[in-house]
Amino acid sequence: MGFSGEALAGMPAPDPEDIVRPTGERADALRALAPGTGIKTGGRVMANRPSGQWGYRQDAFLADLSRPARTIRAAGTPDWVRLPGDDDMRRLTWRECAALQGFPQDWQFAGKATQRFQLIGNAVQVNMAEAVGRVVLDSLRKGDAPTKPVTPPWPEELVKRVRYTAAEEKVNGHLRVRTKARTDSPALAS
Repeated sequence: MGFSGEALAGMPAPDPEDIVRPTGERADALRALAPGTGIKTGGRVMANRPSGQWGYRQDAFLADLSRPARTIRAAGTPDWVRLPGDDDMRRLTWRECAALQGFPQDWQFAGKATQRFQLIGNAVQVNMAEAVGRVVLDSLRKGDAPTKPVTPPWPEELVKRVRYTAAEEKVNGHLRVRTKARTDSPALAS
């Protein structure tokens, strides 16, 4: 996928009911941001991060349309955007998030807007799913391999990051809130 601005440029105007604009103090803080930045979170003290864990609020990031899109989350609070020809900023619509995920414009989604955001955010990007499917299909058509393929060793930097993540989870995992996926939603069932 190219830059997010390119992907959104050919989109039809969104339905007025899908447009969400910022209000109050949040609006003022968002309007002061440069594209590609967001409102910072307050630090959360953790055992191995005594000064706190800092980052951007996931619901308060202003997209930089000259860059590839950030991860499309399974939440009804996607990034904010300032699109050419629009007087103010607004959230990406569920239809725009679907386009950034590679779905065709005429793809039909079931459920309310929040359920659509969830379906789109939980989907594997269409281009990726197609590429993996083609490789699997090609492999199945070829039949059994004469020798078992050998997986190359992981790069040292990846091994280092996996070890760090495992150690960090061991120390701070109990501080994270875990939620169980809902399976009672008709849009998510099947």
